Amino acid sequence: MIIFPEGTRTITERMIDDPKFGAGYIIYQAKPVVIPLYHNGTEKILPVGTTKLSPFQTVSVWIGKPIDLRRFYEMPNEKNTWRKISEHVFQRLLDMEKEFYRA
Repeated sequence: MIIFPEGTRTITERMIDDPKFGAGYIIYQAKPVVIPLYHNGTEKILPVGTTKLSPFQTVSVWIGKPIDLRRFYEMPNEKNTWRKISEHVFQRLLDMEKEFYRA
């Protein structure tokens, strides 16, 4: 399953700097192994505001190391905890984005 912490797609190739708590809620309830995936170029395949696919576009995908979230599972099952989880995962994705642009 892929969950986007921003809760939507971006109109640019850069990430939206506003993670939502919904991703954290799903992660908290399921307690899965979270493997961050940073991808770049998907906005060209299905731009926001259109339903028409643009094939033959280049997409780059970087696969990160699993994120250890066990410390969050000891916290109360509440919105503040879910938000912290989303922010933690999002920060890892931002770090991957920075690496992508440095490469």
